[in-house]
Amino acid sequence: MIAAAPWLVPLVVFAVALALALGINAAVIARRPTRDSAALWTAVLVWTAGPLAALVLYAWTLQLVDAAWWHRGWHPLFDATGLRLALPWLPPLDLRVPSPVGPDGLRLAHPEWWALAIPFVVWLAVLLTRLVLPAPVRAPDQARPGAWLAGSAGFENSRRWVLWALVPPLLLLLLWSAPDLGEGLAQERAAPWGLLAVVAITLIAIAFSRGPDAAAATDQAGAAPPAAPGDWAAALRGAGFAVQTLCRLPATEAAPESREPGARALLDQWPFLRERRVAPELIEAVADLFGPDATRRGGRNRLILAADDAGQLEALAVAIQLTHLRLELVTLVVVPQAPAAFAARLAPWLPGPEAIHLPRAAVPIDSTAMAWVLDVGTLSEQLADLGDNPVLLGRIGLTVWFDLDAYSGVRAANFWALSHRLDRLLRARGAQEARSLTFARDHRGHEANFAAFWSQLLPYDYQPEERVLVARRRPHPIAIHLLEPGADSRPPDPANPDPGDPSLAALRASVAAGWRTRFDPPPTLDLVRAGDFLQQQVGGHRLAERLAPDPADAAARILEVGAAQVLALADLLAQGGRALTALPTHQVGLLAAPGNPYVRHLLAQLAQDPEAFFRRVRRLVPGVPQPAIVRRHLLLALREMEAVASGLLDTFQWRDAILDPVLEELANRHEIARRDVRFLDDNLVLKVDTGYRSSAAQYRPGPLDTVGDQLVSVVLREAGGALALLQRIDPERATIVAYPRRVFQVAGQSYRMNPWPATSAAAIRRAGVLYCTRTDDPALTWRVSEPRLRRTQVDTRHNQVFLDQGGLNKVVIQTWYEEEVTGIIEVRPERHGALRRSEPLWGEPIESLAFPTQGLLLRFLAEDLDEAPAALHSIAAALGQVLAVHVGVEEDAVLVMAAQGLKVGRRRESGLVILDLHPQGLGLIDALNDDDDLLRRLLAYTRDWLAECPCAAAAGCPLCLQSPPAIAATRHSVERRLSRGEAVEVLRRVLGG
Repeated sequence: MIAAAPWLVPLVVFAVALALALGINAAVIARRPTRDSAALWTAVLVWTAGPLAALVLYAWTLQLVDAAWWHRGWHPLFDATGLRLALPWLPPLDLRVPSPVGPDGLRLAHPEWWALAIPFVVWLAVLLTRLVLPAPVRAPDQARPGAWLAGSAGFENSRRWVLWALVPPLLLLLLWSAPDLGEGLAQERAAPWGLLAVVAITLIAIAFSRGPDAAAATDQAGAAPPAAPGDWAAALRGAGFAVQTLCRLPATEAAPESREPGARALLDQWPFLRERRVAPELIEAVADLFGPDATRRGGRNRLILAADDAGQLEALAVAIQLTHLRLELVTLVVVPQAPAAFAARLAPWLPGPEAIHLPRAAVPIDSTAMAWVLDVGTLSEQLADLGDNPVLLGRIGLTVWFDLDAYSGVRAANFWALSHRLDRLLRARGAQEARSLTFARDHRGHEANFAAFWSQLLPYDYQPEERVLVARRRPHPIAIHLLEPGADSRPPDPANPDPGDPSLAALRASVAAGWRTRFDPPPTLDLVRAGDFLQQQVGGHRLAERLAPDPADAAARILEVGAAQVLALADLLAQGGRALTALPTHQVGLLAAPGNPYVRHLLAQLAQDPEAFFRRVRRLVPGVPQPAIVRRHLLLALREMEAVASGLLDTFQWRDAILDPVLEELANRHEIARRDVRFLDDNLVLKVDTGYRSSAAQYRPGPLDTVGDQLVSVVLREAGGALALLQRIDPERATIVAYPRRVFQVAGQSYRMNPWPATSAAAIRRAGVLYCTRTDDPALTWRVSEPRLRRTQVDTRHNQVFLDQGGLNKVVIQTWYEEEVTGIIEVRPERHGALRRSEPLWGEPIESLAFPTQGLLLRFLAEDLDEAPAALHSIAAALGQVLAVHVGVEEDAVLVMAAQGLKVGRRRESGLVILDLHPQGLGLIDALNDDDDLLRRLLAYTRDWLAECPCAAAAGCPLCLQSPPAIAATRHSVERRLSRGEAVEVLRRVLGG
């Protein structure tokens, strides 16, 4: 029968293999969440057809070149006796063809069957191997596996067009017995026929590799939360947490896709913009910024105001690539801190990690990268090098300022000068087509003072058409819960260590319940200890592998909320789960940061009236120039590029009253050189001015959280005597930020200050160094100090203002501040996550340096205080914590103290003094003095908080006046001489209500 119909064997083999392929294809589609098997069949085709085609071509080449080589056994095909390879310098390989014995006693050999079987055996082996191996995980920005062969452009997601590619191999298959297929033995024709057969079968499988609902499933692949996660709140309660649902926010209507041609072109070129539902306003802003000059709205600078995680990273990645592709230039991205972590979040949306370079001191800048990502401190150090290298400076085509809101107080004052220095260099030596992007939150309401904030910090004058407001949307319903650790907060698995930190325990419970969770480490958490904790197994996977890389990818979120975050929750949480398409509710677990109980009070108000809570904003303080900061940045600016006095005044907008004395001082100290210059201005008018250039051999810029030049180094003293510089601080603030036994964090690691070698900061300034050691102690510390004011005078530049019918008035004062540190208070988390406060640890008193600063004196009427001796100290302890929430300054940058009998000029005054704890002051007092409504609100918030506290104790409780920072404020509060009732009564008299 076979002899009569020689085509029967290959036909049966083809049919069986095709049925097997279609069956496997259906099974794979049914099991895969993507409903797509293209990656499988593309790999099978490549690894099968490639080697086999090479072998067949090799065999044909041997026969065509010299038949003698074929007969010597150098071909890779079976002949009548088997496969025999006798290559030079290698032992011969001889595989005999098994053949049955015929009726006449002779063996019947069918070598063509073996030649036919080889491609099918290889194909089946590759297919089974590919099924066993796990599918490769693709990044969100990467193309779909197999898309290069199994694409469907123009065919409405169908792959049936692949069937047209079957025409050539099928026509050749039908020519099985035709002489056109090749002369010679049958096995010579069977080998290519088998190869064509497996290619045809694989192409048929690719044509049917996409399930009917694959289009929707592909968008969900890698983005949907784990299947059927458990009850999130119940899981946290099961882990020992008290869970209070503060509010539930409904989802808002999705934004329609942009119809602008430029934005639609970006959506088509970078599909992840559509897949991750990036805000259309962001896409339109990037498209407009890089569009033709004739159609661009406004200039080449954009200020984008949006909630966090609305798609800023994805839009920035597109802007970086447009800068590279269209301008052939580099993007400079400046972040407040942690540039490596920021680059890791940005990298998935760029062609590869090599597209990002992290500049560091003493390391050459990679000019081939698409983007340079660095923090403001590194930029300050690198700016002089950029100024000395015009080629690198000319490579910058886009400057990006990310997270503008993070700068406030002393960092804002330094950032202001730094941004103007960079803009000055770019205008003089940079690319003409350079652009800028600034990302900030949408601060609604004039109370935030955001317009004055950005106009002072940045060198750009944004016109209305250059400001992009992204509507605040919620892609999914949000449930916000308050998590409080209980006594039974224990690890569910005894084999896993107890995390100690409640945020880690909450994270583990959320992940164990099947929720892909975003974890924002608290600022006081030791990241080394947290990294060890994240290596434990949960559900058969490492905990670190189950975390969401961004809030947009998270079904749940664990977040510790402190003074800087509580009023920003609307922006922090709105875009949770944005990139997920099937998420019933985005779960958020909030933990109140230890130290400021007013945050806990505000979260309770969120439960009562969410709309009123979200209307509150934080007042931003841009910082003002003061002589020490002006001196620092003036030296750096003149080292980067010479300037005339009028140019410095125009660039930095410093007042003549500050700039002229600093220039005179630096010239007298021979740190700058000056000369008379003449030049023509823009109107061709001859001008005469004084030119300045730096004559200092070397000048090392200070950290951006300092103001002076003569700094004290905080050095890590390790075992064996090795030393490592951790910080540099202002000596005037040594007792504030580096007091003995203080626990602090640098780069995610915890350190404790060693005892001081002297009892005065003056001796420390002369020594220039303080030492610390590495610690695993998770303690939080506050200093116990006695503040003192000397040489206090009324600032005659400001008028005295009476508030609330004369019961309270304010006046700005100039004073000298000093303090005596007498001990510390430590707080440690218990095993179950609750906090245990120690009694004050007393030590030998340490005197600080005295420094001049500004203050705001709030005078109370004597009759309001006569019968309430503890009122001022109690109000001061509470107002300090309220002010840290509602005004954007660091908690250690401001002090509220009670003043009783304070000598101001020739008078004795009683009241509250709000002090700026930086030498010379940085604008905090001016911000408070200029806004009477803000002062009234701060006092009213303090009154309401103390009045609504549920405690019955006269001296208050840990939820109001007995918190660690309130107790440590002065020795008066340490001795428990506080009264919640007296404070409320006095504030009611002054404010009413």
